[in-house]
Amino acid sequence: MRMTLLASAWLGVCLVGSACPAEEPASPPSIRIRLDRPGEQLRDLIGLFDEAKAPHPAAALAVWKRADPGRNRLSKPLGGLIAALNPRMVGELKSLEGAEVSIRFDPASGQPTWSAILPNDDGTVAALATAFVLSGGAAEAPMGDLAVDRLGPPGSAFMARDRRGTLLSKTREGLKRAGERPGQMVQNVRAEGLRVSIEPGALEGARSLTVRRLAELIRPAPGARPDVAPPISLGISLSQGTFATVVTRDGPILTRPAAIDPSWLDWIPADRALAGFALATDPAAKSWEALFGLVDRVEKLDPDRADVASARLRLDLLARAVEIRAEADLLLHLKGVSGWVGSDGKAVDGALVAFHLDDRESAGRLVAKVKPIPGAAPAPRPEAGRSRSLGVVDGREIRIDRVDRAVVLTWGEGMLGLSMQARDDPGRSAGPKLRELWLPALKTTMAGGLWPGRIPGLWPEGSPPAKALIDAPPLAWQAASDDADLSMLLLNWPGLEATVKRFLDLIPLDPPPDH
Repeated sequence: MRMTLLASAWLGVCLVGSACPAEEPASPPSIRIRLDRPGEQLRDLIGLFDEAKAPHPAAALAVWKRADPGRNRLSKPLGGLIAALNPRMVGELKSLEGAEVSIRFDPASGQPTWSAILPNDDGTVAALATAFVLSGGAAEAPMGDLAVDRLGPPGSAFMARDRRGTLLSKTREGLKRAGERPGQMVQNVRAEGLRVSIEPGALEGARSLTVRRLAELIRPAPGARPDVAPPISLGISLSQGTFATVVTRDGPILTRPAAIDPSWLDWIPADRALAGFALATDPAAKSWEALFGLVDRVEKLDPDRADVASARLRLDLLARAVEIRAEADLLLHLKGVSGWVGSDGKAVDGALVAFHLDDRESAGRLVAKVKPIPGAAPAPRPEAGRSRSLGVVDGREIRIDRVDRAVVLTWGEGMLGLSMQARDDPGRSAGPKLRELWLPALKTTMAGGLWPGRIPGLWPEGSPPAKALIDAPPLAWQAASDDADLSMLLLNWPGLEATVKRFLDLIPLDPPPDH
């Protein structure tokens, strides 16, 4: 009997959820999670350790424990998971190939319920389940030809086996639904590893406000038929040293997509940015109306905010505080927004936001009209040849200037100068790196990057993770669409082999592992 650690973890996940309802709802939309070729993903993960001081994660953990006993202990679950990441586990994972979990929310209670199928279980998971039955579980009344076992005391999950594989569910009725639509996962995500499919309406019955807000964001656009709208699909994979996530939606979207100018990303300095972004906007009034409507619907799902003023009105009041008209002076001329936040790894020390307008005259008029920020510390006296100060916030000046057709706001000393140096020198700009893994055939509507090693406080200063990540490539993202109804969000974090090697070089590994 082979009781692999990862199979145990999978079964343990399936046994969580004692608060689920006693019976499943009729047939609400579902969230479906599928594992594709997990052994290949583990092989790619182990490949990150090629030419490193340890050949795989389990070996690194073992020699680290010997070299540094009694310090920096890991939790037992984390330590067990890392210990399972070794070459022997690649073949063991075949039991989880094609495994699927379906999660539904009861429309009445908002509680989640689940069912799972393991079509390629070679007996490993079934044997583990039998062990659970013998330690507090029981044989249940059969369901037709299905022999049913309860995996623990009353209230625990149930298991059955038939020609489709090993079936698991929180409820007896759920066993019938385990794998009820085999082979029908969304196929437009080309990512081996973990795949998730969210059917329209699947999240709307949840009790969590965050989940219901997400449901509103991904709701089919007005006019689309929910009964035929395709699901949102997500794929997560690791390949050739790049961690990738792809989210796709095939159906009408809320507003007409607009394309960013890729050069907007060239304003982000490669050596100073914690995060940077660029997004395109459609200046048509209809698009703004749809966008503000979505913001209001998402916000007012919270009963405590049901009576707040509309987002459009609040933006107008904010604009009037600096004596401009939000729609006439800004929104009807706005082609896009870009910006970046600066960090030295210890603290956020500056920021820049550029509003890209349709012409220089509109940008110039807007800069001239903006008044100092009410409530901010008094602005210093204007200096000849410098951008105009709007006040001091948290000890740093907010300044405004015009650069060609863009209105630029900066917080902190020298932010505009750093952006202009990056724009004019590709060697200093993050733009080329952020665009490397784009899908060029699609229209890019939003894009940006995040530098995890520069997030203040994420790791102790000077620690091995902090040192290893400080020079790591950015996690780059691209939101894109075609001229029909396909929209995608792609996240790529490349160069992980070098990051892993730097990390292993920084931690004590004694004696060196055998390669």
